[in-house]
Amino acid sequence: MMFSRSLITALGLVAAAHAYAQDSTDKKPCHEPQCPVVQRGDAVVTVADVMAKLMGLDERKQNALLSDPKQINNMLENLLITRQIAHDVNAEKAANDAALQARLEQARDDVLAVYRLDEIRATRIKSNFETLAREYYLANKADMHTPKIATVRHLLISPEKRGDVLAKAQITSLHEELKGANAGTFAEKVLELSDDPSKTTNAGIIKVIDGNKDIDEDFAAAALSLTTPGELSDPIKTQFGYHLLQLVEKNDEVALTFEQAKPRIVEKLQDDARRRVVLDYRGELMSTAELQAFPDNLAGLIYGEDTDAQSADDKGAK
Repeated sequence: MMFSRSLITALGLVAAAHAYAQDSTDKKPCHEPQCPVVQRGDAVVTVADVMAKLMGLDERKQNALLSDPKQINNMLENLLITRQIAHDVNAEKAANDAALQARLEQARDDVLAVYRLDEIRATRIKSNFETLAREYYLANKADMHTPKIATVRHLLISPEKRGDVLAKAQITSLHEELKGANAGTFAEKVLELSDDPSKTTNAGIIKVIDGNKDIDEDFAAAALSLTTPGELSDPIKTQFGYHLLQLVEKNDEVALTFEQAKPRIVEKLQDDARRRVVLDYRGELMSTAELQAFPDNLAGLIYGEDTDAQSADDKGAK
């Protein structure tokens, strides 16, 4: 697998610095799935266990984990203690717990479903994404550009302590006072008067990207409408209070070449293809046989244990 070499290297680092080191009598490393990696008493974590854990992570998280011996130690310890806890369960009691057995079966189903969907994607997605990406680029060329970005410094007057009327009056007064103010003067006022607690770390600077839904719509519109560094906005009201914005820097849209846009387009097309084949596969499974439902069997769980008795009484009354 793609992470096996990194894993072996990382485990070597761990073994050199941690009590998980192999017995000195083990001369030859064992890389087979069943080979132990760590053990405490009867609880063993194998190479297969570590591989399974890593397969549940995306590539970025895999690389981050495998490059940090401390994270590897934590992973191994967590796997091992979890296995010890599992071994400590009364097997007979667990086997007779219907809800527990159902949960175990559901967990197994979840893992197998992921495995099967990976197979479906691998076998059904055969598209030439380079060609599709070029077609998509040509059909959507008007949208192939970087977003507009406005970097602004903002001053917030909150009505929380002073009330809305006074907050609005203060922001109006500041707007008149700061018209034409240079960046240094505005920055000083932000540090002195702004009610935004983040000013101590960002000095009131916010980067507004066109299309970002995480920023208040009116705030974003005002920021993106500014054109010249030093330009001051009219007062803006948001859920936090009243703001003044001064433009620090403006980056307008820049058209992207196909090569620049291709990675993003290919990623989108691949994501769309993955979703589509999964939806198609689900539809196939749902159409294999008619759905049968037994709502009465669930009534007791939903309405309580007296449901059966009540149902019998209702039928008798009829």
